[in-house]
Amino acid sequence: MLLHFKRSDIQLKLTDLDDFVNHIKFTQQLNSEEQYVVNFVLQLKNGSTHFSFKTSGSTGIPKEITLSRDQLFTSAANTLNFLAITSPIHVLLAINPTFIGGTMQIVRTYLLDGNLDIVPAQAVADLHNAHYDLTSLVPIQIAKIYEKAPHLLDQLGHILVGGALIDPTLEQMLLADRRINPSIFATYGMTETASHIALRKLGQPYFDTIGDTEIGFNEAYCMKIKSKVTQEAWLQTSDIVEIIAPTQFIWLGRHDFVINTGGIKIPPEKIEALLKTQVSQNLMLTSLPDELLGQRVVLLVEGNSIPKIDFSSLSSYERPKAIYHLIDFSYTPSGKLDRRKTQQRFIESQ
Repeated sequence: MLLHFKRSDIQLKLTDLDDFVNHIKFTQQLNSEEQYVVNFVLQLKNGSTHFSFKTSGSTGIPKEITLSRDQLFTSAANTLNFLAITSPIHVLLAINPTFIGGTMQIVRTYLLDGNLDIVPAQAVADLHNAHYDLTSLVPIQIAKIYEKAPHLLDQLGHILVGGALIDPTLEQMLLADRRINPSIFATYGMTETASHIALRKLGQPYFDTIGDTEIGFNEAYCMKIKSKVTQEAWLQTSDIVEIIAPTQFIWLGRHDFVINTGGIKIPPEKIEALLKTQVSQNLMLTSLPDELLGQRVVLLVEGNSIPKIDFSSLSSYERPKAIYHLIDFSYTPSGKLDRRKTQQRFIESQ
């Protein structure tokens, strides 16, 4: 395995890592995220069997969990097999390596004894002569690359997009642009499943599960997952899905955020995706207490102004009864919309 920290142009072979960490003057050239990469690879090299991670906190208080070496390696192999990637492999790590999505890029490279380029997240759109087999990005990076250097998307190999939902407008732009033909996949998963357990190719409405993943749902239509990665135990999620085949599902939203208005349940993420194609601002469908309906659907817009939006495609229950704007929404450290904090700030502002 070869590590290349492109920010400082330091290259390290797996066999050189022990010598490198013993020379403080060299390690001081690395920032905290780069040091994490070195330390994690050393753990893999030295046979560590268990690793600690923090969940993102997008649906509650972040917590620390432990994953085994077997779980990480199984997840990595599932992804590589699904994408038909074999060695030699050249991987780009341009997201925070301390989150599970970034860490798994390290594991995938290690598994195939490949080359890993570590690039600062903000510098990914400035890459030149890039040729990779596998890249992980967050949606805002995809948007910046498309704006600045769209041809680069064809040079990043298979692109895994996580951390947040892909903007529907951006997805349609990418699909319609005949100048490019990128291989981009939205990911579904969580820290507890060692990153994703399913992938959705851009333009495809459903997710395909990877590896030996089994899916089902409970009485609230929330998906449950079982696989070798979950140690053959059912893991219950709060995600509402429509299962269309044993290995395929459509993600509708999170049960935690479903709005119950007059007995009709509205998944906000589904409505947001429909409306987002009309505006460039971030949107959040939420609710206010209502004596008659229980919850009254309202729409929050991030920014200083409220754009004109056509709600004619929505049912009477789905249509927001009012539109408000917040200067900025709240986000988790991984970049996901923090719905609870955003709604709390909205209510406090009323």
